[in-house]
Amino acid sequence: MNCAYHSVNTAVVNCNGCGKPLCPACDHRIKGFPFCQDCIVEGVEMLRNRGNSSYAPFVKKQTSPVIATILSFICPGLGAAYNGQTSKALVYFAVFIGLFQLAVLSGMAFFVLGFMGMWVFAALDSWRTAQLIRSGITPDGAEDIIVQRFSGNPKLWGIVLTVLGALFFFQAFF
Repeated sequence: MNCAYHSVNTAVVNCNGCGKPLCPACDHRIKGFPFCQDCIVEGVEMLRNRGNSSYAPFVKKQTSPVIATILSFICPGLGAAYNGQTSKALVYFAVFIGLFQLAVLSGMAFFVLGFMGMWVFAALDSWRTAQLIRSGITPDGAEDIIVQRFSGNPKLWGIVLTVLGALFFFQAFF
């Protein structure tokens, strides 16, 4: 059997992707497996198209932005849960409760504005996410600014938790 690309050369292996016979010059190994140049190019093109920012899988879920917003106004995080983002819902609810507790314990206007702002932010985010889902785009959690700032950043988590702990400590003793 001769090579698919060099008809005068004897084939030594077959391509792992398409099965074409390959000579030693055309035997390109990827993780120990032989591939022809056509399969390599096809794989690169597939990866390039998948990594394209316009690529987004289609979601068949029909969500209502109005219902998501109303649920978020009832309880921050409930709209995110309605949209199928349970981890985001838990984070929004925990931040809201934390700011509410700080506002109640300290009476500071900063925390009152904080928990009210969190309430509005959760409602606006649930509206935006429901619109994205309805248009057929899967909202990626990594696109959110909060997730980008906190995920994989233990120093930032440490700072936030230390500040919150210090505020509760000073509130308890002063």
